[in-house]
Amino acid sequence: MIAATGRRPHEILARAKFAPVSGQSYQVMFTGQGKKRGDKPVFPIATLYPASYVIERLNWLRKEPTTKALLAEVANENPTDLSAQNRAIDSRRNGSLNRVVRGYFGDKGDKAPILNFRHGEEQDNCKALRAAYLALAIERDCTGAIGSKMLHAARLAGHFVKDAPTDRDLQNLVTTLGYADYYLTKPVGFPDAPSKEKISNVRVSSRDLEAIRHLQEELNLPNQQSAITYLLESFNNRLDTAKQLQSAHQKLAQLETEIKELRQSNNQLEDINNQLDIANKQLTEEKAAMEPTAHLPQTVTLNVTELDSWLEQKVIEVVNKVTQGPAIAPAAKSIPAKVAPIKEEIDWQAKTDAEVWGSKATLAAVEKIRRSYQAICLYNDTVATGDSDRLAITNQALRDLSGCNGLLVRDWIEQHKDEVISHNAKFSMENKKDPGNPASYANKGKDTDKILLLINEEFLSGEGFKAGRN
Repeated sequence: MIAATGRRPHEILARAKFAPVSGQSYQVMFTGQGKKRGDKPVFPIATLYPASYVIERLNWLRKEPTTKALLAEVANENPTDLSAQNRAIDSRRNGSLNRVVRGYFGDKGDKAPILNFRHGEEQDNCKALRAAYLALAIERDCTGAIGSKMLHAARLAGHFVKDAPTDRDLQNLVTTLGYADYYLTKPVGFPDAPSKEKISNVRVSSRDLEAIRHLQEELNLPNQQSAITYLLESFNNRLDTAKQLQSAHQKLAQLETEIKELRQSNNQLEDINNQLDIANKQLTEEKAAMEPTAHLPQTVTLNVTELDSWLEQKVIEVVNKVTQGPAIAPAAKSIPAKVAPIKEEIDWQAKTDAEVWGSKATLAAVEKIRRSYQAICLYNDTVATGDSDRLAITNQALRDLSGCNGLLVRDWIEQHKDEVISHNAKFSMENKKDPGNPASYANKGKDTDKILLLINEEFLSGEGFKAGRN
């Protein structure tokens, strides 16, 4: 609702009233602006969805139990101070609203957010939605000079609503300028209201029906459908919890095995240390026994090389006695083995289109296919307008767009079979006789070269489909 009308959170949840405007399907008369210190302006605003749909969804939102509970709570805390109520509403819905904004419109680390970040801000509030709304509404509804567009934007934002603003009033345009972050590269249309989800009948026993009604009353839900939805969500949450517990048990078992192995290794190291201590003790005893005594004066002269050789031989003899293993030969000069240099792992997803299509590496080819698949999906979802100009995801289409070998494309489709089938089925482009076999899909009767050229220019920086273009 914020993105479709440009209103603030507390206005949507508590203050705003939308009334239809005669002869205008994409405008409503807005009452309930939150920051006017006692004034109650009434002025028309643009809606990015049909006005009837926006009014209907606002009424639905106000009837939600969580919305009712929130409004009752802040009203009890500040019965007469509407400004304090507005601040409380914004504060208490701030966390959940920010999560939705980040999750849907873009978050830190996203390489291609739906809505680019406003300058100097993180994507964690609804200001970006208001700024984008102004850009879309002005592009769609306002023509003329920059001043006219800025004046129109200020009226939509509610920065002033007078019919004939004075020079002093126009100083508020500075506030509006702070929202002028975005610009449009394509025309803005008039989308229809989203289609409602179909409701089907479900047969249950009388006892189960009574349980559903009881749950509906306990949770203050609007209807039995909401109660069933609540039960299904609870069941799915339990499944997720069970999977997490199973994963945690598996990790715990793995850690226990690793600890056991470490303990065994530690015991082996202790045994080796004990054996070395014994060997060192015996070596010390033998060395003491071999020292010249007073009644047998002897003079032994050894050069450094002979002394090293003699000590090495004695150490080997003592170690052989301790370990009772086969005799150890004196160490020969070891020649260091040549170690092959470790190949650097390349993150092809971080490369530009030009770098990916400029490489002949195998992993680069896989990235070409992946980007071609994403480009077709984006084109079908955002640019294509009907069945005649949508492109089914086929081996031929991916091969032409990516320029990769057909066998490699076939293997990639097989690995991502569910995604390919799902996207084609969304627009009824699968093979009705064999929907589970992507290899049987085709783009019959379509100007595929023209579509591929458009996809290539819009989503692949013009790097793909070079053969077709030539």
